[in-house]
Amino acid sequence: MSKEPTILIVDDDASNLEGYRLGFSRQPYRLLTAPGGKAGLDVLRNERVDVLLTDLKMPEVDGLALVRAAAAQTPAPVAIVITA
Repeated sequence: MSKEPTILIVDDDASNLEGYRLGFSRQPYRLLTAPGGKAGLDVLRNERVDVLLTDLKMPEVDGLALVRAAAAQTPAPVAIVITA
């Protein structure tokens, strides 16, 4: 029995986050979302993720900080950084 891959999507824009959630909802993934960098760090500390999809520009904790935190995990998730 294979486990569903877990994707964490982080964006401080609620409409973007909802769009991603809807776009991925019919796929065979376990989908986690976080409404900003601080919340994304909390998820990374508490959950094992396979893919991190994050906005680059966010207040307080930006996407590069999330990529660094994800890279410190073993195994490190694939990281995809997006920006407007």
